Amino acid sequence: MYHFGGADPADFDAEAVAALERGALPPGTVMNHSPRYAPSAPHAVAAGIRHLLTAAGAWLTPPATVNSAERRAR
Repeated sequence: MYHFGGADPADFDAEAVAALERGALPPGTVMNHSPRYAPSAPHAVAAGIRHLLTAAGAWLTPPATVNSAERRAR
């Protein structure tokens, strides 16, 4: 999860793309607890904001209301 959205897509070569298509991490991928882990700040912040807004939307979206035609049918 930590690898997706924090990397610049331009950094992936053909071998890395092939690994991702197989469902694996590219060779040499640095894990998030490594001192060498350094996500691309613009990509990581944009992905984080997008994911937080998606998650918040599930809690903040008001429930669907019954429209007037449905009320008359009841």
